[in-house]
Amino acid sequence: MRYFAGISILLLFGTIIFAAEPDPVKQEMLKQLIQLNKNFSEMDKKIKNVTEKQNNNFGYQNQQNNNVLNEQLTKIKYPSNPTRENQKKYIDDILKIAAKYTSYSSNGLQTKMLKKVGSENISLLIERLEKETSGPGRCFLTYAITALARPSDKQAVIRLLKSYHVLISVVLKYGWEHDAKDIIINYITYNSNIGNGWYVAAINLQDPKLNDALVKYFIRSCNRRFLFQYIKNLPGIDIREVVNQAWKAARYSTNNLWQLNEIAMIAVPYGNVEAFEHLLALAGKPEFMYNFTEGKFLIDKYSAKHGSLPEIRSWVKNNRKNIIFDEKTRLFTVKKNHSKQER
Repeated sequence: MRYFAGISILLLFGTIIFAAEPDPVKQEMLKQLIQLNKNFSEMDKKIKNVTEKQNNNFGYQNQQNNNVLNEQLTKIKYPSNPTRENQKKYIDDILKIAAKYTSYSSNGLQTKMLKKVGSENISLLIERLEKETSGPGRCFLTYAITALARPSDKQAVIRLLKSYHVLISVVLKYGWEHDAKDIIINYITYNSNIGNGWYVAAINLQDPKLNDALVKYFIRSCNRRFLFQYIKNLPGIDIREVVNQAWKAARYSTNNLWQLNEIAMIAVPYGNVEAFEHLLALAGKPEFMYNFTEGKFLIDKYSAKHGSLPEIRSWVKNNRKNIIFDEKTRLFTVKKNHSKQER
């Protein structure tokens, strides 16, 4: 579809120059190109419609499949007189059906049923998890273990942590970060996609060796707003420089407006002129959506020019190359002696 769109743009240019082309042969070629452009546009629409229908059908079929599997699960009953053996069978019966699911949830029926085994029998779930080499069963077992784990299960949870990363939430819950220090450091240092729980665990360790890895992840992350609450308190880092790097990373590497708005609102209080202009340009427009109130607050708080949004925009436009952030007043203002100031 991108291919067709690219051709459409190029061929559309042909319609613009068509009227100005005096050569009859070239005019005929342009006619053919214009027609080809129409054909590609129609094909592009058809492909888009087919894709949307396929996605809708897949979602419907997926839900139908899950409904059938849920009915099968409800037929499995927790043993009235539980023993180690019939509990193992109960777990196995659930996982046989759970393996057929195509979507997972920590609050799903599978997890709720596995949790019936109880904290006192969590070892059964752990043993089963270590035998489960792949498939949805791993997810449902880790969800149940996460919910049932107690302080006395510390060694087992930390042993599993290296392979089952969702268990980091148990480590955070009981404050086991220092017990799992080596695993956390290794994970943060050598993984490019770090879950928020791991990030918080690394922050809690307060190990300077991790600061560089944490800063780099914050800069490239798509969830900077959450991570900033932790990164801003790291000792020994230039938070302004880090925020400016994160703004540049978002500004030049993403088309996601939501992400750009998020980092812009972080960067404005640190004097980033581009971020200020970005918020000002979008404020009051549909693209700003839920960010509007906070964005408008930041503009009013940090702009030396007061007034309506159109008035502030006009002020910035007239002084665009001379807008600076004054460290003393902590306001975006215009360089002194600039001839267009306050126009």
